[in-house]
Amino acid sequence: MVEVKCEIPINMLRELLVTALLLHAAIALRPTSTHDEHFTDDGRDTDSWNTKTTKTTRTDLTKGGVNPRSKLRNDLLKGYDKVSLPVQSVKDAVDVNVGLWVTSFDLTWDGKLESNIFLLQTWQDKNLKWNPADYNGLEIISMPVDDIWQPDLFFYNNFEEPSLQNSDRLLALVYHNGSAISVPPLTLQTICKTNFTNWPYDVQTCSIQMGPWVYSNDEMAAKLSEFGPGSQGTFTVDPEAGQGRWEVVKTDAKRESNEYPCCPGKKYDKVTFTLTFKRTSCFDQGIATIPLIAVYLLVIASFLLPVGSNQRYIFHGIAVLTSLVTILAIRSNLGNAATGIPKIALLHLVNILAVAITQVISVLILTTSRSSSGAKLTALINRMVSGKGDDEHIDKLIAKEKLKEIDDTKQNVSACVTIADRFFFVAYLVSAVMTLIAFNPMQ
Repeated sequence: MVEVKCEIPINMLRELLVTALLLHAAIALRPTSTHDEHFTDDGRDTDSWNTKTTKTTRTDLTKGGVNPRSKLRNDLLKGYDKVSLPVQSVKDAVDVNVGLWVTSFDLTWDGKLESNIFLLQTWQDKNLKWNPADYNGLEIISMPVDDIWQPDLFFYNNFEEPSLQNSDRLLALVYHNGSAISVPPLTLQTICKTNFTNWPYDVQTCSIQMGPWVYSNDEMAAKLSEFGPGSQGTFTVDPEAGQGRWEVVKTDAKRESNEYPCCPGKKYDKVTFTLTFKRTSCFDQGIATIPLIAVYLLVIASFLLPVGSNQRYIFHGIAVLTSLVTILAIRSNLGNAATGIPKIALLHLVNILAVAITQVISVLILTTSRSSSGAKLTALINRMVSGKGDDEHIDKLIAKEKLKEIDDTKQNVSACVTIADRFFFVAYLVSAVMTLIAFNPMQ
């Protein structure tokens, strides 16, 4: 093989080195351009400069005592208008992508959904662009949200003004291409139409509605956006957001455009985040079901006592009092925003009615039986005291026969009362089972 050697003369190599040094010196002394300038005087694109040129510019800014971020922030805010829409033409619209991340939530008795959220907002600001090569390669910078334009977004069904956490330190991220991201942490209290019919096994559905307040969708469009990897989409709920009291069943997010009578021909966007969740609090389930079980056990135990005994009256009184206290406690907690009577309360009402009917019928039976036998006994005593009858022996025999009849009558009445009591016991059990099936709060 023929070996080819490329030899470079020493003089030529020295000239190349000198030329390179002069080129680097010229680049270092070149004044820094503003963020709107992207080309050199001879027409070359600054983005096409090699990495060596960028490194030299960064070094010079640092040695000169200039903070690249401070300089960039000052240049961007010089003459910046944070009130007007960040567009170059009146025909252009700002697309604001929104997403919601719920970190915790709870539902109050008066129909308020209290939640802590992160509100994702991304948009394009035409006035916040720069060339990274002019600022030591900076491609992203953080800026206070109060210094730049912010989307005109409001919560439509909020109970009161949202509470912004760390409002004095809230920053937005701005990229060199004009993209801006803001994720403020908020505490919300939104109005929710509740239904406590199946309390404490209820399933509730609440929504958070938001959108522009002033701008129509041809000026500012509110769209749905995802949080990114690790999220569940546009609407994300933290697995522990229910705090052990609620379990998330379903989430949904939708965007719609509506026209209002005030502004014909204009449509305004509205984004609705819907959250469906069920109660899983063992405490709520315990305080609702244990009194009901206790009431049923007291009534069933009372039927094992003799008819007309004081203990039975005491048992019935405790059962009725327990049901009344439970009903009053539920009613005091329910707010005006709640709809539907809890089935637990209906079970207590039915139980009170059943106990009252059973007790009244038992008293009537006892009163009737005692009055019947007492009347016969009183008539017999009056006859014996008055001395009516021709033969004293005959009267004694008659008295014995009457007493025997009275005893038989008492036994028959006692048997009838016992049968009636057992009948009402069975009727109470059947009605209790049927009521539990009909008003099962777990359905």
